Amino acid sequence: MRSLESASQFTAKNIYALQNDELLLKCLCVQREKYTRAKKLLCWKIVFIFYLVCISWLDACCENGKYGSFVKAVLGLSGVVFMMASRLLERAVHTLKKRATQIQLFFDANLYSKVLGGDIEEWGNILTKSEVAEDISLVVGNADAYKNWYSDYASMTPEQQIFYCQKENMRWDFDLRQKFIFRSGVALSLIIALAIIPGLYCNFSIIQCCYALSIGLPLLELIIDQSISLNDDINRLTRIKTKFKDLEPKIEKNTRGIRKHLFELQILINEHRENAFLIPDWFYHCYQSQQNQKEDNIARILSNRKNGLGNDSADV
Repeated sequence: MRSLESASQFTAKNIYALQNDELLLKCLCVQREKYTRAKKLLCWKIVFIFYLVCISWLDACCENGKYGSFVKAVLGLSGVVFMMASRLLERAVHTLKKRATQIQLFFDANLYSKVLGGDIEEWGNILTKSEVAEDISLVVGNADAYKNWYSDYASMTPEQQIFYCQKENMRWDFDLRQKFIFRSGVALSLIIALAIIPGLYCNFSIIQCCYALSIGLPLLELIIDQSISLNDDINRLTRIKTKFKDLEPKIEKNTRGIRKHLFELQILINEHRENAFLIPDWFYHCYQSQQNQKEDNIARILSNRKNGLGNDSADV
């Protein structure tokens, strides 16, 4: 009887076990679906930009031709439609991102409050269960795919478990964005080279080259906006990492009075999620397994240090 009671208490304070609750898994599934829908809407914006670039090239080729006036009319109308559609798409994307962030906060707050105790509202503006039920009732994905969202920190105190789950979440995101920035830079360099080389080969004049580049301005604007957004993300995550670094020595020595710092960190995490650039799903899946393995290794090293079982080193 005593062993059963001990096991029950261990589970009640164990994020790794509690996170696989059916309701919480469905929350992860539906927030991922909403993020994916938002990304698909952004893809339509990119498709329309490429369409404008193609029409602009066609306008340049047919400027003095039979269909020049018609192409110009199509280009002008397309520009107006793009402006209107772009605003609607951005509004829809913002709504989906905000809801996905709220559902992810519901997941974290339920999980953390079960482990730490206290009122769930301490973690922020939390959705009610009835509000979440409306969203998860439409889940069509496999919720089991989201099991073990966080790595295993079960040997630590509740405060330490929450702290390292929060840190893992932001480290995961920081690493992914750094990879995306680097590979996007390589791809952009190749695109610019492919755009310039034909001009050099055909002996285009400077004016012709400038005109050719001006046609791609909508695409260039998209790339600049993406770069600014990603740079803001990295700066925001760097500030959050600094707070983690300052707090870690304190939480390792004494967890007393640490609750308010965990609440403050969660507010910063939520703000980042709501404002962060949406990394394409295909890129996320390319590195998901590799990053998950890294996080599990870090959790194992931290647990071994806690229990005095080794001197492994890692970027933790």
